[in-house]
Amino acid sequence: MRQSAGHTLIELMIVFLLLGILSAVAIPAIQNGLSDIRLKTCAERIAEHLRYARTLSMTNPEGLNRIYSMNVSSNPTNNYRVQSWNGATFADVQDPLDSSRVLNIWFNSVPEFQGITIQSSSPTTAISFDRRGRPYHNSNAAGNPPGAIWNMVLQNNAGTTRTLSVYPETGIVIVR
Repeated sequence: MRQSAGHTLIELMIVFLLLGILSAVAIPAIQNGLSDIRLKTCAERIAEHLRYARTLSMTNPEGLNRIYSMNVSSNPTNNYRVQSWNGATFADVQDPLDSSRVLNIWFNSVPEFQGITIQSSSPTTAISFDRRGRPYHNSNAAGNPPGAIWNMVLQNNAGTTRTLSVYPETGIVIVR
């Protein structure tokens, strides 16, 4: 009669060692992948808000003299807000998906933005759109588009970056 063959202790230890090595390699790769997805999601959401400010400027729902802009604060606060300007005062713009919220986004209070930082916005920290949807920096007069592309650089914990660009003359927003 033949005895059933089992696994020796050494064989089981080798299997567990291989599983440990595989997890040590796979877990950081998965975490970096999730961090990259979070960065892309954050960049696309900000691009949507820039496009929304541009659209509001072109449709001008609150009057012909209202201008819409995005103001950016990088480290340590990491936030941005979309506002309208009527020539005298700024007013926060409501979120089109949730009218109880304004578009004043603090990265540490939005779960999908946590771990993302604003590295820079150039050439200025604010960009506005005229009635034709053309961007201009707040140092320029409305209708006088900047000559340079406006950029906002975002970075995740892994060091990966995404750049949002607003192109002069057209106001097209692209995420790279």
